[in-house]
Amino acid sequence: MEAQLFDKIENYLAGALSDTDAATFATEIAADASLAAMVMDHQIAQDAIELLVENDLRAELDILRTEANLTNIEAYLGGNLNDSATQAFAARIEEDEDLANTVAAYEVGEDAVEMLIENNLRAELKQLQSESTAAKVVPMATKERKLTVATKQPAKRRSLFSSLAAAASVALLLGFFTFQYSATSTNSLLAEHGTFVMPEENRSGDKAVEHPLAMGMKAQKNGDYSTAINFYKNIPADNARYNEAQSLLAHSYYENKAYPEAISQFGQVVAAGDIRYKERAEFYQLLSYVANDQQDTNFEALMNALLSDETHNYHQQAKDLNSDLSNWLRQLLH
Repeated sequence: MEAQLFDKIENYLAGALSDTDAATFATEIAADASLAAMVMDHQIAQDAIELLVENDLRAELDILRTEANLTNIEAYLGGNLNDSATQAFAARIEEDEDLANTVAAYEVGEDAVEMLIENNLRAELKQLQSESTAAKVVPMATKERKLTVATKQPAKRRSLFSSLAAAASVALLLGFFTFQYSATSTNSLLAEHGTFVMPEENRSGDKAVEHPLAMGMKAQKNGDYSTAINFYKNIPADNARYNEAQSLLAHSYYENKAYPEAISQFGQVVAAGDIRYKERAEFYQLLSYVANDQQDTNFEALMNALLSDETHNYHQQAKDLNSDLSNWLRQLLH
């Protein structure tokens, strides 16, 4: 019996039950607190597994992307690429806002380091010149002629080396914070924190049994958001898949960068209270606020709610997002 219930919960969360069975099971969940808790535990486990896989993939891609971009940026700014490679990289910068921000910030960092080194050198030379003219005077016993002795030069050479070393340290710090800013620009934040995994279009992978919302899901996956949005909007409220359609409608708005509509629609999903979609909708509503540059009192209230609820499925993601938004260099340069 327990194994059958386990399978039923898994199929319910995966959308693999028939419309009638799904509606019946939803009624049972609403009436049975212990069953609702079991379903929530399954949902949390599924989300955790998806998050682990997603984070592993993202980490691998970030390592490869950062190393490749760093090499290309240094070569591009240093004029070490051939003509065709320079043109190709310049075209990438034009098309990729995140890359353009990274190149600009990296160039600012390089300029700052060069200025620091230049200023240090200029200060060192001026001080050496000043000390040279005021060098120690040693009187000679037998003649009135005076001998000028430069007593400070070796020590000043060591000081100059220390200054260059300090400038190099500053360069490393600037490089670190430069890439911190790149990683937390708005587009990067959305890409990092907002990866939505679409449900399968066929129940339990059975291609013979198509998901009732397959038409909208296919359009959404193909980027035909107008078709997807119209499809989801036309699902009647008494349909067993209505809440799922409303959730997918919100994600369609979000993916289509219609952020005001996404904020409103995710709010409706939250208000519906369906435990399968509510907490994810709250987090994506946060992301929609960020994307819409709307970090107002509504945003702050929602963020504080997720940060204070350690049992929330997206509590850790909210903490990570809040940390990235608080990055001082992002606030300075955004």
